Amino acid sequence: MPIVAFRIGAQPFFTYSLFVAAGLLAAALSLAFEARRRGWPPAQALELLALTSTGAVVAGRLACMLVLGPDEATGQWPLLHPWGDGLLFPGALAGAALGAALFATWRRRRVLEVAGALLPALALGQAAGWVGAAIHGAWAGVALPMARWAPHLRDLYGVVLPRVPLQHLAAGLSLLTFAVLVRACRSDLQRLVAYAVLTGWGLLALAWLRDGRQPVAAGLSVEQIGCLALGVGGVALVPFALHRRSARPATSPIPRGQP
Repeated sequence: MPIVAFRIGAQPFFTYSLFVAAGLLAAALSLAFEARRRGWPPAQALELLALTSTGAVVAGRLACMLVLGPDEATGQWPLLHPWGDGLLFPGALAGAALGAALFATWRRRRVLEVAGALLPALALGQAAGWVGAAIHGAWAGVALPMARWAPHLRDLYGVVLPRVPLQHLAAGLSLLTFAVLVRACRSDLQRLVAYAVLTGWGLLALAWLRDGRQPVAAGLSVEQIGCLALGVGGVALVPFALHRRSARPATSPIPRGQP
């Protein structure tokens, strides 16, 4: 698929933007379904989407700028010019979590209940974003010039080489996560654990394939550290999620239909 989907006059509209819009639409439909199943007013699905998507974009972009640091040519930080490409996934996830917490406080709902409703929508949005990134050339896979089995993929600079299809694998991981959340998880806590384990460890493995050892801490980058923390947190919650007779309301079954 082309990088530029179409043009309005001289202004290009990128295919990546189409997939981002498709991801937001899929997330909205997923949240609408969850709101109906849980007996929430329909407008609350849009409220949750607005708060979490705004938080994800702002925090993800801010984290990306802080990690990239000042411009090498001018020495200036881009904080006063926040537009541009790039979101750091751990930062975006933290922003979405903050938006979910604000929604839970505002609507007086349990944070775990809000997370259980949000996570399938988040997985769908991630899948669309990764597909768009693959088309745009962002997060391009490791180049393997001599590998005949590797697909020919383009990076951000337009260089086409045989590469490990990391973006496509990340999109597949997100779709797998969505399927597990909606088909295999019987409580909101199980959804949280499944998302954290699959997304955290899966993206950590893919980021390691892309970047290898990094100098931030213990050979990991900031992105890898964030994914590791997510995965470890999910593993730590596994015993609680599997404890079927827990008396906590947080582990109650996900409601089916109107109460």
